[in-house]
Parts: sequence; C-alpha cells; structure tokens
Amino acid sequence: MLTENIGDRYTIKRWLGSGAYGDVYEIWDTLLEKKVALKIVDIVRQDRDMALQEARCLLELSHPNIVRFYNCEVREGRLYLFTELLQGTSLFSLIRDNDPSVSNSLIRMALTIIKTVRYIHNRGIIHCDLKSDNILLTEDGIKFIDFGLASVLHGRDIRCGTISYTAPEVLKGNPNDRRSDIFSLGCILYEIMTKNQAFRGETIDIIRNRILRGPPAKPSHFAGRIDENLISIVMRCLNRDPEKRFDDCAQLLDAIIKQPHKTEANRDRDNIGINPAYLIGSYFSIVEDKRSKENKKKLAASLEKPGSRMNLSIDVDLSVLKQIDDFIRHNGEEAFVKEILPSLNLDVLVAMLNPVGIRSNVIRKSMSDIALKALLKRNDIPKELIPVLVSNILTGYTIGKNSAMLLAKKFADAEKILLSLLEKKRDQILRNVIHGLSALPPSAKIHGTLKTIYNERHTWYIKEACYRYIDENGGRTVAQ
Repeated sequence: MLTENIGDRYTIKRWLGSGAYGDVYEIWDTLLEKKVALKIVDIVRQDRDMALQEARCLLELSHPNIVRFYNCEVREGRLYLFTELLQGTSLFSLIRDNDPSVSNSLIRMALTIIKTVRYIHNRGIIHCDLKSDNILLTEDGIKFIDFGLASVLHGRDIRCGTISYTAPEVLKGNPNDRRSDIFSLGCILYEIMTKNQAFRGETIDIIRNRILRGPPAKPSHFAGRIDENLISIVMRCLNRDPEKRFDDCAQLLDAIIKQPHKTEANRDRDNIGINPAYLIGSYFSIVEDKRSKENKKKLAASLEKPGSRMNLSIDVDLSVLKQIDDFIRHNGEEAFVKEILPSLNLDVLVAMLNPVGIRSNVIRKSMSDIALKALLKRNDIPKELIPVLVSNILTGYTIGKNSAMLLAKKFADAEKILLSLLEKKRDQILRNVIHGLSALPPSAKIHGTLKTIYNERHTWYIKEACYRYIDENGGRTVAQ
C-alpha cells in the first residue's frame, strides 16, 4: 500500500480499495488544486500492454457518462493512472440493496447505459468488462468506470471480464466484438429488471455452464409491470448465438424506442421522441424528477412548437440551460448537435458560451465549445454582444477563451479590446486574452505586448502562450 506522497505535486489522502489490477487512492493534486483518483497497477507482474490499455482507451473517450482521464505515468515498474474522483454508489449495490430508484427509472437508466456504450463503440473500442459493478450512480448521473479490459476494435484479443457477464462465444475462446458487449448489456438490463443476476452459481464452472447452455429463465412474472416487448428485447441480447442478437447499440436503442404498447416503458419512450423542443424539456435522471407540475408547464411554455426557433432574450432562463445540460449528459454531444442545435437562436447560443448555473465543468466546456463552433458560422452577431463576451473573458478559462476567440474572429475592434484587457493582471484573464490575440492577424503591437508580458510574468503557462505566439508570428510581425 502506498504511504508516501508522489513527488512535490501529489499528496496521498486515503486508500479507497483494490480491484483486479491494482489499488485505488484519493489524492490531492497541488497543481490543479483538486482531489483526483489514482489507480496503481504493478506492471512487473502484469503484461505491460495490458496495464497501459486502460490509459489508451480513456484518452479516446470524452463523455459526460464516462470517468474523466487526467494523466498517466510509469514509475518504478508501476503504472500510475490519474482520473476523476467520483462519489457515488455502484449500480450493483443499489440493485442488491433493493433501491426503488433502480426499478422506477428502468427505461431512463437503460437508455443512458446503452447510449454510453454506443459512444464507446463508435470510438472503435470494445469495453469487454461491462457489469453493474462498473457503473456508478453519482450526483451528476451515471458514470462508467474501469476500462482495464477494453480493447481496440480489430486489435489484439483480450481475456474475458467478469464471468457472470461474459458472452458464450468469448468463453469458447473467440474474440470480443460489439455483440459480446451487447450480451453484457443484456445481463445488466436483466439484473435491473429482476434484481437478480442473469447467470448465477456457486462456482465459476457452474456459471460458465449456465451461460453456454443458453439464456436464463424469462422473467415473465414481471410482465405485468414491465412491458413484454422490453423483456423480449433483453432476452434477444442474451441469445447464445451472437448472430441472433442486436448487431449494435443503435439497433438496440431503436428497438426500445419503437415499443408499441402504452406501458410505463412506453411513457418513458415518449420522452425520447424526435421533437427537439420536447427533447430539451425531458429529464433523464436516476434521481426522481422533483420539479412541480407548474414548473414543467412554465418550461414547456418557453419552448415553441417542433421545428420552430426559440424566442428568448440574452438573459436566458436558467431552466433552459439545465434542460440542455440534461440532454447532453444522457444523449451525448453528437445527438445534441444533430437534434437540438438547429432549433436554437442566437441568444441561447450566447448563453451557452457562459452557462452560468451549470455545475459540471465538463458540461460547461461542452456547451461552450458547441456554442463557439455554431457562432463562428454565423454572420448576424450584433456589436451589442461585445460586453457579454468581455464579461465571459473575465470569468473563467474554459468559457473565457471561447469568447475571446469569437471576439477576435467576428469584430473589427477585437485587437483594441483584447489589448485593453491585458491591464487585468490575473493569469487566468491573461490566458484568455492571449488565446483571442492568437486568433487575430499578427501585428507588431501584439508581438511587442506579448513579449513584455513574457518578460514580466513567471507563470509557466502564460510564458508558454506568449512564447508560442512570438515564435510563430515574430517573422511576420517584423516584416510588417
């Protein structure tokens, strides 16, 4: 067990537990000034490639329902993996403890889990160890953790994960593919529905034999509360023959959305419709929606009919930003850009640049980045918005740098405004402004100002940003 601090940067706070491949600690990052999780894997005893696979997979993934990856290092034959520190309860524990929120949110939870796996597959990764114990329920919703067994599509074969969730073809020695993850998803959904694992046994051999024999008993005694079509969908996921399962998560999602009967499952399905305004108004959360009926009516009134644009002022109601937050968390950026973004007007996009009231820094960055890309394509941005952009620049790095970029790209007086903001001596503001200046055509005035800042400031990232501009644009500015 680790007892000493890690260099000058990391302070060990407490040991959190052990997994199949290493110990996990809560540590304090003195540079970022925040708590992070540290997983340590001994790569002397383990295959080095296996130990590094988790880091490689996490580098490919950026999604609100997947644990955030910060950094990795190799020290004295051990892999140090630094990730987001999560507080929550595993889905396995909630099912075991008979938590009513699990069954009450079956469809919403299932959709979130499947959409997250779809995102993973679309990035060319097979998880290989999907199970309820690797899904954490936090204040921010569902989080997938532990990618230690994940495999890049068409890459090298990888050992099977937890036996109770392993597809029969993998137990026979065949490689994992999307359909083997679909089988594991079926095990998770069956577990949520019945509060029992699909394949149980006193020994590994017993579990293995039950998986190889075929699907588990159909949970018909749940048919009165859970739609029979949903049960059929789950049982198809658990088919022994991979050819008879769903080909991918998109097909599985489509089957759930198109259930024909008006049941509890179907009512949740209605919240997944194709109406962009209604999508924003829907709430996908494991925690029960506590908004009153009056608030729901007020929100619905703020959204116009399908296909029309929102008519909101720059002072956009926080509830609208929270609906956007909810949608991105549980459907992903790609779905938001495709289904929701075309329905938003200029005012909402500007509000998304600085989504005040949104707690998650990940979602704030996502919303800000989406808004920036959309706004850069527009030609109808009035000068009256300049004070809003300046305010954003003075607020924070993630949103401030995007506003500085927009200011630089869209307004003639951007150089003058940004240079005047350099009088603010805070490093965070300086970094935002330098980001905007870098988007402007090079000039001798910018070059000279940044050279002065480089000589006066001691913060490494400010000096680096100034040096990069001087190095890349020095020749052009001198020529001018």
